[in-house]
Amino acid sequence: MLSVVALLSSIVAVFCVEDDLLIRQLSLGAVHGRILSAPNVTGYAFQGIPYAEPPIGGLRFMAPQPKNHWDGVLETKAYRKDCMWNTSASPAHVPYDQLSEDCLYLNIFSSEKCLKEGNCSVVFFIHGGAWRSEGPSFFKAETLIENFASEERNIVFVNFAYRLGFLGLVNLAPEIELLSTVQNLALHDQLTALKFIKKEISSFGGDPNKITLMGHSSGGDNAYALYLSPQTSDLISQVIVMAGPDNSFHTFSDQNTKASRKIAELAGCATEKTDYSRADSVEDVLKCLRALPVEELLDLQRVVEATGLEFTKEALDQGGPDPIFPYPMADLIKKKRPLPILTGTTKKELNGVTFGAVADGSIHVDKLLAFCRSTVGLAKAVNIEEGAKQCMDRYSDPVSAEEIFNDFFFFTSAYNVAKSSFETGAPTYLYQFEYSDIGRAHYVKPNYSIPKHRRPFHGQELAYLLGIYRGAFTPKDVQIQKQWSQLFVNFINTGNPGFGFEPFYPGRGNYLAINFDSDGEMAAKVTEGFHFEAVNFWNGLKG
Repeated sequence: MLSVVALLSSIVAVFCVEDDLLIRQLSLGAVHGRILSAPNVTGYAFQGIPYAEPPIGGLRFMAPQPKNHWDGVLETKAYRKDCMWNTSASPAHVPYDQLSEDCLYLNIFSSEKCLKEGNCSVVFFIHGGAWRSEGPSFFKAETLIENFASEERNIVFVNFAYRLGFLGLVNLAPEIELLSTVQNLALHDQLTALKFIKKEISSFGGDPNKITLMGHSSGGDNAYALYLSPQTSDLISQVIVMAGPDNSFHTFSDQNTKASRKIAELAGCATEKTDYSRADSVEDVLKCLRALPVEELLDLQRVVEATGLEFTKEALDQGGPDPIFPYPMADLIKKKRPLPILTGTTKKELNGVTFGAVADGSIHVDKLLAFCRSTVGLAKAVNIEEGAKQCMDRYSDPVSAEEIFNDFFFFTSAYNVAKSSFETGAPTYLYQFEYSDIGRAHYVKPNYSIPKHRRPFHGQELAYLLGIYRGAFTPKDVQIQKQWSQLFVNFINTGNPGFGFEPFYPGRGNYLAINFDSDGEMAAKVTEGFHFEAVNFWNGLKG
């Protein structure tokens, strides 16, 4: 009888310990998470924690509002719906009923050791999606436990949703200050979530003084932008930028203004004669837009997108209230803090993106010239026409023309991010992911595949790191996942990625070329001259 009592007591004790770990007390209220098991590892997931009031109704287009206290214990055991989106920029399609405007939630993945002992490193991840698609639900939770929040690695991983496209980048009147909106709503969401994590992460075993800001693609761009902003001066300790464009190239106060106004006109909330220099006039437009179904606005965004007006990048908001960027971007880059940074690309990224300049294996000269002119302008060339001519000469055949987008937006950008970081004196590391035999490990949807000569394509490396578009893994893929993610774990925990990495020097252009052998072991090699021909060409246009 005593043995039965003892057994029951031990079982009760185990459940009490688990409940203690699953229920976390925050300043706004308590949350109840779940235990999440992956092959050979177990972690703790707290999904769907609100970090701001829902931006719905009258709060649509407003800056994120502080979350109110809640009573009782909030169940946080599953991803909430991602923010509303509709764009051709993503290969995925998500029906509106699986999305929501009530979407400002974050997700925290932790380990037993972190929850019990605390002081674990934290990674705060900003998802990509061309500024207008996708969200946390694309991350496979089990992969996050395996790669970060396991007992072996003990990193607290955070991802979250933020407003996208028109809802997150609306910019009707960049020259005036408005009462009911600000520029860069998406970045204000991100900043609000980051401040929330800084304040609350210790409740999940994270060290608020060891937060790595990380992002991929447009999320990498946003991560770098927030790093440059004085608003994050006491929030982060280091940065990881994966395939993120360099903000020094193109950030303007009227970013997304044409697209915003066109949607307002098509929605019947404005006309070509609307006076955007008057605050009351713009507020009337916003009031009208707030009254419309969100689905109607996103349908119109898709219509406007088809004309070439896309919502991309943040605006330079130095003249507005509570600016993310209080100074010109060039000044912010010069003033940036000396934080350790890891940055890099895949070998192929968006190879083949030419906006019609190459079709059926042939060059379309007029479209190539238009592509060159626009890109040379973004590069801030001293002489646009001369720069466009040089661009035409350099990319005059179909094979080289398919590299324009990569050369400028990814490779030159990654080099420039590394170079400006090096100039602060901070430890800087540059990589290139070169493994092309990804096969079925990356799966988007039926009848969607990426030709091998374009691999590793943009984002394919995330199947191993975050479980995004994760397909069928072989034992080799499992080993690649362990090795590839370990590099990031090393950097997050120590500021050094290991695996033979050498600190970056601009003159050498040294980077770690990352591949994997037949057993899935990392075959990394320090290589010199990171895309030097492209870097020298595009940087040389600035004079």
